[in-house]
Amino acid sequence: MLACNRISMNRSLSHLVEYRRGHSDGLRRFPIYVSQDCNDENVLTLLRSYGDQINILNQPDHSESSFQNINQNLKGYYRISRNYKWSLGQMFDERKYNLTIIVEDDLDVAPDFFDYFNSLAPLLIEDKSLFCISAWNDNGIPTLIDKSRNDLLYRSDFFPGLGWMLTRQLWDEELREKWPAAYWDEFMRTRAVRRGRACIRPEVSRSHTFGQKGVSNGQFFDSYLRFNHLNDKSFVFNSSLLRITLKPDIYDPQFLTEVYNKSVLLDNLSQLPHLAQTPPQDTTCRFEYKTQADFVAAARLLGAMEDFKEGVARTAYMGIVSIFFRGRRIYLAPGGSRGWNNNEYPDWK
Repeated sequence: MLACNRISMNRSLSHLVEYRRGHSDGLRRFPIYVSQDCNDENVLTLLRSYGDQINILNQPDHSESSFQNINQNLKGYYRISRNYKWSLGQMFDERKYNLTIIVEDDLDVAPDFFDYFNSLAPLLIEDKSLFCISAWNDNGIPTLIDKSRNDLLYRSDFFPGLGWMLTRQLWDEELREKWPAAYWDEFMRTRAVRRGRACIRPEVSRSHTFGQKGVSNGQFFDSYLRFNHLNDKSFVFNSSLLRITLKPDIYDPQFLTEVYNKSVLLDNLSQLPHLAQTPPQDTTCRFEYKTQADFVAAARLLGAMEDFKEGVARTAYMGIVSIFFRGRRIYLAPGGSRGWNNNEYPDWK
């Protein structure tokens, strides 16, 4: 966990400690490290109150010489990125862990948070077409998900963050030397980092942010983030099955068949608001977009996030965004082709 001066981090940390107790040998299997920046005495006192339940790390570099000419309102992004790099170095370089789950001090986690990551860890290690596992669905508000399908997982070309796991190999071979001075999450969404790889993300989020106030001044918080639904019913994943079904040679053809062969093509956007009245309700639909304006218009009608990072919409895989709207699965999918390969994403921003 990355921490600074939020005393409300106790909300996140207490849940991590509580849910870890549900696992035998949890202290050894899921050691919790808190990397404190900012030298806040109240936060340090809080951390010490957890005793041997957590490990406290103190990020030692509090100088601003490397970003002294940066606008004061932007310096927080530099501090966060510095703490990230130092903390990842502590986990991978110093302690030699093979996997690390990163959370920030404003995240709630679901009761099955550890189960979720533990079940997907073997897949992340084996599948070289992946570079992360995330607990977060960017379109995870109640009106856009099937809350009964907390078993449903997706591949995504968009890096979600907000509770995510990476390997030591990725850190050693790619990230350590390239880690940015600021805006680490934007860096993780670049083509140079993704390199055609995907992340796994859930239908129902296993994390939820309550950090309205922070360095980003609550960007998207009031519009989307605060409404994101946190999974409240644990699900036991079959790790062996996931290692088969989520690999691209199995997942991709099945996903494309569901999207392009088993869904009903909508002729125009005006049909979207009336889908609840159009039987049968269990029919899956798709809207095909050919321009950025097409996608944005559809996303706005549905209430989904509409922005792009290097051509990739939030949650998209092969350009396809899957949502659950008024009791019906809907795909926003590229028209004129059966999805996009990673080298086919347009330069939409």
